Amino acid sequence: WWLYAMVFSTILPTALHGGLCLLGIHGLMPLALRRRVAAWLRAAPASAPKAAIAPLAVATIWALPLAGFAMICAGLWWFAADAARGFGLWYLGLLTDLAVWVGAF
Repeated sequence: WWLYAMVFSTILPTALHGGLCLLGIHGLMPLALRRRVAAWLRAAPASAPKAAIAPLAVATIWALPLAGFAMICAGLWWFAADAARGFGLWYLGLLTDLAVWVGAF
């Protein structure tokens, strides 16, 4: 149980850290586009068309990089799942051997 606790206890903090890092992915959108959308948001109280389009533009700025990241992850999963599974099993075997060698089992 020590080996599994050691290996898999790091998965949750790593996943949470990765999720927090995704909050900054909208920074990949061009700065000029983000500034234009910010100007639309500032002008929204006085302009009905800008009030209608600004929230959609903000959603697009957030959604496109996240969708791209999700597509990259899906592609990696699709094409490299067997290699990742093999690597994971090799790594688990290596850590099991280490645990046996140090007397944890």
